[in-house]
Amino acid sequence: MKHYLSTLAICSLPPQYTGEKYPATKHVDVYYAAYDARHHHYKVIGHLVETHHYSRSIIELDFSRYAKRMGADAIIITDSTADVLKYDN
Repeated sequence: MKHYLSTLAICSLPPQYTGEKYPATKHVDVYYAAYDARHHHYKVIGHLVETHHYSRSIIELDFSRYAKRMGADAIIITDSTADVLKYDN
């Protein structure tokens, strides 16, 4: 099943992104509510929107991969959108 999800994610269209870009990161924390990220000091650097109807797991994988390329440290996913976050130093 994991191989199948990876194949679908590679073939899926990239999400739409608006926001700032930073050097790429290697890891992105994934949250599903802002409340879950409250213990960290993040700032919102952008927004992702999935324009196609993919499963939740494919959307999470797409958002995570794309957010890392944008330099994000975390994302908050709600349905087919996500806030892209960076540590606020």
